[in-house]
Amino acid sequence: MWSLDALPAEPRDRRDEESANRECEERQRALLDAWMEELREKDPVNYRLLYGRFFERRSVKELAAAEGLSEDAASHRIRRTIQLLRELASRLRDDEAESL
Repeated sequence: MWSLDALPAEPRDRRDEESANRECEERQRALLDAWMEELREKDPVNYRLLYGRFFERRSVKELAAAEGLSEDAASHRIRRTIQLLRELASRLRDDEAESL
């Protein structure tokens, strides 16, 4: 006779899926950190704009003034940098899919 106590709290596949999701999120965080560090080294102005806007929640107007840019120029640089990060992420996903 068996006991319900012997059964895992969650189905194994759900735990495996959650573990895989955590690993994926950790990889994504590590990649974002690496990309931000590379951006900081190669393009400090765009780094400060992106970091200030999304991590410090500063306004575009405030960031533009700090960098000596117009609001339009600062906004454009932020959008362009986000697009670059999206393209890098997309290429990475494509590379991972090909390796499966």
